[in-house]
Amino acid sequence: MAYIFKKRYRINVAAALAAALMQPFTPAHAADNLVALKQKALAGDYQAQRNLAFGYSDQFSNQKKNPVLACAWRMVILTTEQADDTDMSNYNTYCGKLPPGLLSIAQIKAELLLKRIDTPQQ
Repeated sequence: MAYIFKKRYRINVAAALAAALMQPFTPAHAADNLVALKQKALAGDYQAQRNLAFGYSDQFSNQKKNPVLACAWRMVILTTEQADDTDMSNYNTYCGKLPPGLLSIAQIKAELLLKRIDTPQQ
């Protein structure tokens, strides 16, 4: 019975992956995903915040690279209960590259973001 369950599970995962890959990827679709990601991040979703920071650091999908916003989100992430050593490492890596003037701007942006963020989701 376990083998049948595992086999079905693998088939279901493969089918879901195939369906996801068949969805059209257009700039509009990517923009919708970015809007949804920002909404989740502002709703306190830790993983969405990390994904958003990554996108601003390394230009992911339709997201434009923005080192100041990447750093600001990394500062926000460090205020969460879920923050771990990798988040501190990311902060040191990405915020450490900013000149003092841009780091100050990132701090201001982080403070503004923290005022907009809802209570974190569990």
